[in-house]
Amino acid sequence: MTVAELAASESVGAIPLPGRDKEVLKINVFERGMSLNTQLAPMFPYVGPGDLVPTACLLRGRPGEEYGQFWHENSQEEVTYAFGSNLAMLPAGSLVVAPKIHGVNSFLKEPHNPDAFLFLVIVQRQSDADANPEDQYEAIHLRCEECQEMLLRHVFSADPTRPQDHGGHEDDRYPAFATVHGAVVAAEKFNNDEELRTCGKCGHLNAPFPAATWGWHHYVSQSRLVNTARSQVSPTAADEVSPGETAE
Repeated sequence: MTVAELAASESVGAIPLPGRDKEVLKINVFERGMSLNTQLAPMFPYVGPGDLVPTACLLRGRPGEEYGQFWHENSQEEVTYAFGSNLAMLPAGSLVVAPKIHGVNSFLKEPHNPDAFLFLVIVQRQSDADANPEDQYEAIHLRCEECQEMLLRHVFSADPTRPQDHGGHEDDRYPAFATVHGAVVAAEKFNNDEELRTCGKCGHLNAPFPAATWGWHHYVSQSRLVNTARSQVSPTAADEVSPGETAE
């Protein structure tokens, strides 16, 4: 059987070739996991319109720390693959297509055991450039830890053509992933408002959401600093290059 015979027809789930403006890249997912500073970190610098965005997530047992739970609402389906697992709810090799509203926690059977871990790659497809901006939105839900009443539904645009809607600038060379920025905003809104954390149904005062355990704020702040640093060095490099030369 030839390669051509194995290829699907154009009308059956065909994936277009990479855009000419994006270099084809490869990465070792395990090596990438060593340098993660957040849960849900994009593995490649492509989070724009029409991109497939694989993100890495390494959940590990943390003595004395909590993960809490939230719900993620996404207008786009997510596909999750487990690359490694120990004392976790998903065994290695599991492939899951998440519903568009799904609960998120550590997925560890023993979340305080340092030997417990779950290493995931979660893939989301970005909407196309000519799509309606409302076609790609997300929301973070935070519920009462006692009765599960909805306390906060923070909805945000994840439109990849508008980085300014999720903490970025139009001229950013390395746009931040909208999901992580939206999670930071939701957690800050919840944690800074005791009235919001007080359940109107059962009266329970909920603890602040343990956002630091997820590391989202590290990713957001470092994304901003990296783009700022690049904007400073590029003009400097251009000034040092003679006409006809190229700055590396």
